[in-house]
Amino acid sequence: MLMKTNKLNILLLALAIYGCSKDKKEPEINWEPCESELTISPPFQGACFPEVCDKYVYPIVPGMKEWDELRYLDFCQLPDKVLKSISTQGLIDALIHAPRFWTFYYYSSESPTYRWYGIYSKLNSATELLQRKDAANALLEYYKLVCFDCIETLIGEETWMGHYGVHINLCMMGLSFLFTKQEILDKMNHTQKKEAVAALLTNYEQCKTPEMSKSVNAELYATPMAYMMYADEYSPIVEYARDNGGIFLTILNGHVNFTDQEDVIISFAKNFINE
Repeated sequence: MLMKTNKLNILLLALAIYGCSKDKKEPEINWEPCESELTISPPFQGACFPEVCDKYVYPIVPGMKEWDELRYLDFCQLPDKVLKSISTQGLIDALIHAPRFWTFYYYSSESPTYRWYGIYSKLNSATELLQRKDAANALLEYYKLVCFDCIETLIGEETWMGHYGVHINLCMMGLSFLFTKQEILDKMNHTQKKEAVAALLTNYEQCKTPEMSKSVNAELYATPMAYMMYADEYSPIVEYARDNGGIFLTILNGHVNFTDQEDVIISFAKNFINE
């Protein structure tokens, strides 16, 4: 009798789960493919990131009831329908706007570089991006339109003291560290590497203003610049790496601990883009 009761309970539980799964609706996908070849445009006034024509809007974000009901990492992934059809620039945009993209950074004790690598490995948008043949070119074009001025407008505002300023700063950093990935470096020629270093240098210099330096880790932009120049076999940085192996490895890990290390990389970067 006891065995029959247990079997009945299991059957009822299975039916209940099946009923719940039938009632649960998948969130609607708010996305349409681009209708033209022009997929990217400069950001709106005061915005940080460029506009892409096939921008993906995540249907479930922190603060919604559904976010707390299921594993939140699932809501940071792109649906299969979108993943293979979205433009590469749209893919980059979806990656950095993934819910909690920036907060994942705090969940690890790894070096800054490997924290970002861990984040990329969790998100199917990053995995897909690194497989795209046009990933490097799309990333460069997207990054050149990024505008740190949007953060400067928040200085002195209440929002700057809250999570929004930190959110933007870390999204910018996560975008910049894509330039350290070998899959991106292998797809870039000499001219593209110079353009990328120039764009990184521009954001670095914007971060070094007295108002922003207290809140933005500007020195971390030296790391992707170092990766770019070393991958290009730029002789001054190759010699520096040979003579300062331990220090250079620390820089590649994202730990630019001393001002002189930062100054050396920035000096190399300025010469690199002008040669």
